[in-house]
Amino acid sequence: MNGPAQLLTVLLTGPVWPRRAARRTVTASSLTIWISNLLGGVLCAALIGAAAFSQNEDPYAPFFNPVFTPPPPTDAIAFVAGMLVWGLLSVYVVALVFLVFAYQDEPPRDTWRHAVRTVRLFAPVWMGLVGLYLAPILYAINWYSAPRIVFAGVLSAIVVVPIWGIFVLGRALSVGRPTRSQPHEPRCEECGYLLLHLAPSNRCPECGESVAASLTPDKRWYPPAHSSGEHPQAGLIHAATVQAWTQPRLFFSCLRMSVRRADLLACAAVSFAASAGICLVLLILGISVTGEEDIPPEGFLVMAGLVCGFMAGAFCLWCLGASLVGVIASRLYGRNLLHAAFAVAAYTSRYFLFWAGAGVFTFWITVFITEALRFVRTDWIPIAWFAFNAALAGCYIYGVWMRMRFVRYANWNVERNTLDAGDVDPKDEGRKAMLNATDSAR
Repeated sequence: MNGPAQLLTVLLTGPVWPRRAARRTVTASSLTIWISNLLGGVLCAALIGAAAFSQNEDPYAPFFNPVFTPPPPTDAIAFVAGMLVWGLLSVYVVALVFLVFAYQDEPPRDTWRHAVRTVRLFAPVWMGLVGLYLAPILYAINWYSAPRIVFAGVLSAIVVVPIWGIFVLGRALSVGRPTRSQPHEPRCEECGYLLLHLAPSNRCPECGESVAASLTPDKRWYPPAHSSGEHPQAGLIHAATVQAWTQPRLFFSCLRMSVRRADLLACAAVSFAASAGICLVLLILGISVTGEEDIPPEGFLVMAGLVCGFMAGAFCLWCLGASLVGVIASRLYGRNLLHAAFAVAAYTSRYFLFWAGAGVFTFWITVFITEALRFVRTDWIPIAWFAFNAALAGCYIYGVWMRMRFVRYANWNVERNTLDAGDVDPKDEGRKAMLNATDSAR
């Protein structure tokens, strides 16, 4: 498949079948990738520019009656140049945010290169979705003068677009590919000491931990294997996530390092969906207490849109935190720990239920305080609220980092039954060689 055909594949099938498009463009050249990146920047600039330089001059005019006012040449050139620079630099930020989805058993540098390459190649898709998300907001139309069905349709699109973009990038980055498997010497899971040439009956010379406790196949059994051998002690997923906070050493010492991405995403999705529900309920309760009038149907749609958009942003920040923890841990311990950081972040994601409740509750407290102190300067109140939420985010990142010490030296035991065909190709010769090497070392 040549370059133009690969670009058409990304444009036509990327938004709907991103994994299929990623497989068909695995051999795309550097020129094709850069052209796709520039095309994405141009598409996003066109959508945002058309909305930013248009306005509805008559507030009582029909819902969609844009009047495009061409900007001065200098403003137009500055806008296009700024959008192109943003399109080139934002690739690295987006690649870092979704780096955990690109993980395979390979050196961390290879994972980063694959993430940047895929994000560049799919730039027309996700940058186009960014433009679709921002264009209605920048157009500044009179929402409440619109027909209710049109209003609901536009707002629903705004809600769906960020979730759609997350879906496209996550699916495209998680496609399996040929890799250079990194060596996995058996290590003591307590201190990281190399256990080569030590019998299972011995103890680690560094910390005294039993060698068998680090190398036995039954050491890490949760979650249970999907094909066979389900462990009788495996609990429900909500019980496991509670134990991840109350008994982190016990839980993460039993966590498999080959746990599937789908399972981790399901765990996190439950947390974010529940957090969105908590935010929406508390917002409605707060407005009903402070508002003088009943909430119109449009108001519920606006709140739902705000909550869903906020949760999509929170999900991206959650992925960014897991990626940063994984990158730093990989640099410190010389192993690719991106997936391990993703697993720890997923099983501790119930923290967001507390964060959502505390964030909205303190938001209404700031509203009441601002209303009570209306004749006093209250600039410090929103700053204090943002600082409070930043502190909650820091506590979560710290909790993930502290729990990484229970998985940083985890041995990649022979877990053939838990290989996910969507994540790692079981036919990969490098993966087979690594498993056989682990067998012989043990």
